[in-house]
Amino acid sequence: ELVKAIFIERYGAPTRAQVQTVQSAAGATFENETLHWGGKNVDVTLSRFGDRVDTGNVHVYLKSYMKAQQTKEGEEKKKAASVL
Repeated sequence: ELVKAIFIERYGAPTRAQVQTVQSAAGATFENETLHWGGKNVDVTLSRFGDRVDTGNVHVYLKSYMKAQQTKEGEEKKKAASVL
């Protein structure tokens, strides 16, 4: 909650928000909130829970890097399809 409050204070309201029900290995269910801020050059995603219910995640993506990765993946798919 503290990290969420800091992000909102610094960057304003998220551009997208989502709530999902997740389940622990022991079978307990929790509401996982994922918030997304989309900027001109960077995207930031904050999730209450990560791989476990006692940890969270913050992902920071450079849009230029993500675009380059998508281009590379597209080229690899075309190359793989051409040899079938």
